Amino acid sequence: MEYEEIMKKLIKKTMRMFYETHHAVIMDILLEYMIMYDNEICEKMKMLNKEFNRLVVKLKDDKLLKAETKIETKSDGRQLLRCVYFIVYSEIKDVIKYKIFKMSRFLEQEIKNTEKLQGYKCSSCFKEFGVLEAQRLLENFIFKCDECSGKLIENKGKTSIDDPHMLHSIMMNELSEVISMLKELDKHNIPSIDYFQVLALRKGKEMMKSSSLKSEYKICEIQEEEEKQEIFVE
Repeated sequence: MEYEEIMKKLIKKTMRMFYETHHAVIMDILLEYMIMYDNEICEKMKMLNKEFNRLVVKLKDDKLLKAETKIETKSDGRQLLRCVYFIVYSEIKDVIKYKIFKMSRFLEQEIKNTEKLQGYKCSSCFKEFGVLEAQRLLENFIFKCDECSGKLIENKGKTSIDDPHMLHSIMMNELSEVISMLKELDKHNIPSIDYFQVLALRKGKEMMKSSSLKSEYKICEIQEEEEKQEIFVE
């Protein structure tokens, strides 16, 4: 899958920007194994199942991972209900896109609201007026102060970290890499897959990894044999 590396990078970046550390760790584990039972993740994270269930709620609510309940039959015939977690790249991409869109729209609305509230102030005595107040002070196409007749100018106030304009600029700058990755991913057709398809993908990757390890082991054996022959010849 050509898009997989970009997708992994996008998820890791997003998790570390918007979520707590334990959420990022859970997603990192699932990125490596694709699909896992709850007890397997708990073992990796060295935590109790109860604690894990509390932490994973946020990820499920935000639709960053999927969960299904499966019946596991033990060697003694007992059946247990187990929860299995997995990730679907196409859904995660859409969730991230929507999250950024909502954040951007929220700040844009805050900018509009701030501009409405800023109003005007007198350039001479610095008395402040709301937008509606200033409308009744228009004289010969000029807003004039009702105290000193000074010219009214736009009251932009002080720029601070709470200024929506600045926040929007900071946010877009920090998200530039995420947005770039999303645009790149839009070039790919990322399929929506279910539990069985994710399971098949994991098994396929494990087989490829096993085959690769066997090949490496075989190469090492050949190299060792060649070294032994060289020593014997000498």
